[in-house]
Order: sequence, then structure tokens, then C-alpha cells
Amino acid sequence: MLTTKLELNDYKPLIIYNEDHSYDILLKELEYKERLGALTKAYKTYYDIATTKKDLEQLLKKYEIKIEKGKSK
Repeated sequence: MLTTKLELNDYKPLIIYNEDHSYDILLKELEYKERLGALTKAYKTYYDIATTKKDLEQLLKKYEIKIEKGKSK
């Protein structure tokens, strides 16, 4: 099993914009791999899912704030 350790400064936010459900198969496959034990629940911390434009805007604002805070340190 491949494992990786991400450092905080290596973190890049990933937002899956799934308004038209085009990524449903991918998300179901990830859940299946988790049930098999090939992935831990921690993988869900690496991305967020937006299903509406409003969700997407909120996530972008959230990450913009986090990125700005990271630059000031």
C-alpha cells in the first residue's frame, strides 16, 4: 500500500465541482476502496465537493482565507 505524508506547506486544496454528477463514479470508487481497506477515511480530508455554484463560491472563499493566512506566517 502506498502512503504519503503531506507537509502543511505542501497542501493544495482540491475542490471537485460535481454539479452535473460527472464525478459520481470516481467518488463511488473511492468509497469502495475505503470499504476494501485500500484507503483510510483520511483521504476525504484531501478534497471538498461542491454540487452547486454557491457551494463552490463558499469553498473558494474558505481556501482563499486559508491561503492568505498561510502567507502571513
